[in-house]
Amino acid sequence: MRYESEKSNGLFNFLAKAWTKGTEAHSAQGIAEIIEGLGSSISGFSGQNTLGLQGRFLSQNLDKGLALFTEILLTPTFPSEEIKKLRPLILAELKRQDDYLPGVAVREFRRLLFSPHPYGMNPLGKASVIKAINSKNLFETYRYFVIPDRGVLSIVGDIRAEEIISSIETMLGAWSVESEISLSTPPEPDPLISRKILNLKKKKQQVHIVLGFPGATFNSTERYALETMNAVLSGQGGRLFIDLRDKKSLAYSVTSFLGLGLDYGSFAFYIACAPEKKDRAVKGLWQEIYRVIREPVTDNEIERAKKWLIGTHEISLQTNRAKAVDMALNELYGLGYNFSSEYVLKIDEVTADQVLNVAKKFMNSEEYVLVRVGP
Repeated sequence: MRYESEKSNGLFNFLAKAWTKGTEAHSAQGIAEIIEGLGSSISGFSGQNTLGLQGRFLSQNLDKGLALFTEILLTPTFPSEEIKKLRPLILAELKRQDDYLPGVAVREFRRLLFSPHPYGMNPLGKASVIKAINSKNLFETYRYFVIPDRGVLSIVGDIRAEEIISSIETMLGAWSVESEISLSTPPEPDPLISRKILNLKKKKQQVHIVLGFPGATFNSTERYALETMNAVLSGQGGRLFIDLRDKKSLAYSVTSFLGLGLDYGSFAFYIACAPEKKDRAVKGLWQEIYRVIREPVTDNEIERAKKWLIGTHEISLQTNRAKAVDMALNELYGLGYNFSSEYVLKIDEVTADQVLNVAKKFMNSEEYVLVRVGP
């Protein structure tokens, strides 16, 4: 999404979904039958910062799976008839997104915080763009962006490294595409020099509130203290749940969340409450903010937060697929493919003073975004 504009918002998401829908040698139906016969899966993905192709195969079918994966990677055709089938599915996904009010609140928060940077746009895209995208648009975008010098390939599983490297070199050895365009620098967000407040009226029984601030990037050294602070605040054992939901009964649901980006980040709070409690709910969030910027978190809180972060991180990497994605993205982001082990050490080193410092730095009572969605 970093390389989209208002006129192309949704292009990469569409490309990712269409990537496996036809190659020079096989139709979408043919690809689906081969994948099913191998007991495998191959799919495209697109997010804020990356576009990619992922596959999962039984080790006994690896050679056939890799051959098909390479075929899809190098020779997609984005057939017009498949584009016509995908379009209404993506538009329906957009409509469903509008019906989920917590997501609407977060989406509007990001728009106000990041625009005109592309992080302020919808990752699924804009309806008007999706309606206009055609096969030529997708193929040209693929040709400009999917080139070997910009990519990272990671493989995790029941393999012999020497053999798999030899196979990959054979399959991809002739892939030497050069892009005809240089990647542009995305525009900076508008400066947040005062509060931005949005009230979005919806005829529902709950109010959904997001209150947030600019945050840190993947490569920031402050991200570890921010992640620890987030763990102190969020979750069923965190301050927000205990104080605002259990003790004060102000919320149906309450949490904080950290958004790390390649260019910019965010730190925000979410609370869902009854309409008559919305003002007290916002006041309660500010009380928790003032508390965390004025006094250090306790030893028990920081130890609980660290254990939760490290445990969650390690659980998230239990599958081969998760490890492969983690390695590829970390390498692309400049963190190194083996960043996972470094992350655990960095979290373990966080101190209460560091948490206090990032709280004071990132949460400013005059420069914030507040979004309310509901009656």
